[in-house]
Amino acid sequence: MSAIKRELNEVLDEQALVQLPVVMPVTSSSVALGTLQASSPAALVSGAAELASQLAIVINKQNLATVIKGKQFVNVEGWTTLATML
Repeated sequence: MSAIKRELNEVLDEQALVQLPVVMPVTSSSVALGTLQASSPAALVSGAAELASQLAIVINKQNLATVIKGKQFVNVEGWTTLATML
């Protein structure tokens, strides 16, 4: 056996001794996205959609967005308002 093959086998043997971390699934009865919490991922998405709708109403009522080339972009003040509400 050549020296290179012996060295390669030694390296492989050493790497085989490295213990891999055990990955355990996390089980939880609730899920969260920032401050929004729900009992399931589907409920989380539903809650986020409802929250987004209400935040959009505030943006529109307070004129916190600007229309550029037909698209509505939230102003800095709008983003600050959203962050404060969350």
